Amino acid sequence: MEKEHVYKKVKEALISSCRINESEISPDKTLVEDLCIDSIDLIDLLYALENEFNVSIKISEFENFAKNEMAGVPFSINNVITEEGLKALRLAMPEVPEHKIQAGLTVSKIPYLLTVQTLTNIVIKKTRL
Repeated sequence: MEKEHVYKKVKEALISSCRINESEISPDKTLVEDLCIDSIDLIDLLYALENEFNVSIKISEFENFAKNEMAGVPFSINNVITEEGLKALRLAMPEVPEHKIQAGLTVSKIPYLLTVQTLTNIVIKKTRL
């Protein structure tokens, strides 16, 4: 599926589901910190994208893409992502600046890393499965 088409649909979903002004949306904007999307809006957004692309998207999928590359090595210990987990997360989310995926990152902070581009990438991956 064409990246520009998916990005356009992600933008449309952000506008309609989360009431985000189009001028505020760019690929590098984080969903939580930059666009101020709360958990309810995030659920609505994922639901809209699921319906648009006929795929299933869970918040945990971003973590799961990283875990799938680890071949049994622990992704996290006591909710803190291991060094191997950080490497896998960087590979799974190359659009996220590396300085945001550093030692001490907890699993519960992964949603704070999600960008508009992350959503675009996940939809593209899901439509190719």
